[in-house]
Amino acid sequence: MAVKKAKEIVKVPHPGGRPRTVSFSDDEMVLLGQEMVEWCLANDPLHLSQWYTIHKSYTYKEWKCFIQNQEFFPYYEKALKIVGIKYLDGESKKVKDGISQRWQRVYFKDLKEEEDADLDAKVTREKELMDHAQKLKQEDTKMISDDVMNSFNQLSAQIAKAQSSALNIEESNNKQESKS
Repeated sequence: MAVKKAKEIVKVPHPGGRPRTVSFSDDEMVLLGQEMVEWCLANDPLHLSQWYTIHKSYTYKEWKCFIQNQEFFPYYEKALKIVGIKYLDGESKKVKDGISQRWQRVYFKDLKEEEDADLDAKVTREKELMDHAQKLKQEDTKMISDDVMNSFNQLSAQIAKAQSSALNIEESNNKQESKS
């Protein structure tokens, strides 16, 4: 009976012509929501757009306004769950396994929020790890550079000492040869 009243109050809009400029009353939004839920139960749609676009001839822009209306929203959530169940049960012949996972995020907002939070946490952890690894690499590079520099200085000092010793020996040999 509520469906008949909803159809009387919320008439199927004309599919073309001038855009609608009048919003529905709170009571009309409740009746529209009830009609949507009953239609979903009776027609087993794959997506709610089958109801609002094909059955009711509403535009996506109008639909976005409907789902933000607090009187309509509880019915919208219920219809989402009715449609979404077929994406979970695995027995639906209409829904393929591969697409089922994707649409679960659409019909189950809590799942979407949880997955998004998990992804955000994972990205944050990976960023922290990358920052830490970069810091360690910079410290490592600096330490290696200091060690290499110290070794180089020591080697240079030894070479200079060896050259100096070699020159001293050569001069000494030259002096002894000239005396002889």
